[in-house]
Amino acid sequence: AMALGATVHEGSRVSSIRHGPTVEARGAGFVLRAPRLVVATNGYTPRLGIAGRRLFPVHTGAAVTPPLPPDVLTRLPDDLLVMTSKEMYMWGRKAPGGRLLVGAGASYSYDNGLHYDHDRFLFPALRRVLLRSYPFLVPYPFAYSWTGPMGCTTDQDPILGRTGHGGNVLYGGGYTGQGMAMGTKTGLFLAGMLRGESPPAWLLRSTLDLPGEPLRYIGVNLVINLMNLGLVSMPKND
Repeated sequence: AMALGATVHEGSRVSSIRHGPTVEARGAGFVLRAPRLVVATNGYTPRLGIAGRRLFPVHTGAAVTPPLPPDVLTRLPDDLLVMTSKEMYMWGRKAPGGRLLVGAGASYSYDNGLHYDHDRFLFPALRRVLLRSYPFLVPYPFAYSWTGPMGCTTDQDPILGRTGHGGNVLYGGGYTGQGMAMGTKTGLFLAGMLRGESPPAWLLRSTLDLPGEPLRYIGVNLVINLMNLGLVSMPKND
């Protein structure tokens, strides 16, 4: 983007968006004005007052091992690891550099909240579940671990949309844990929309609106718990 002449302002947190013929993105000590605005913040989007009934943040965590010896790597399956235990739903895959990347845990905080404090429980549990299936990984504790909110929708597929004055605010999100690929593709579609192009119709589909709180909190976490028990399937992307 910078090579094409864009200016990037890191650390400029937008706290609110003011709608009108000219859109204003407001933060601490700055106001950005533009005729059109693309909101590409996925799970953070509802906190900006955008798509609050269509998108919701679900917090999850991931961890990665140090580089593993070749003989250990060969004992791990090449395909995506997806396991459901009595403790949690876990996913994983081999990562660049000979590492194993695994993740688990999903939690919705009240009112699209962004606070998450389950790290101290999540990662010990994730390691227990991992070692139960692959005990030969005992000598290789997690090198890094992290958490964050992912954007989700009620049908677990990404969406594109317009809002604001005459549709001059564009947004996309709802990758439900598949953001690296879907987010990049959605970015291409959003850029096309700025040029007047139409994205695939299914991305502009209507979705079931989420209820207000406390029903939202109860419903989302109920579905998450059913997934952990293996009673509801996770999305499958072809």
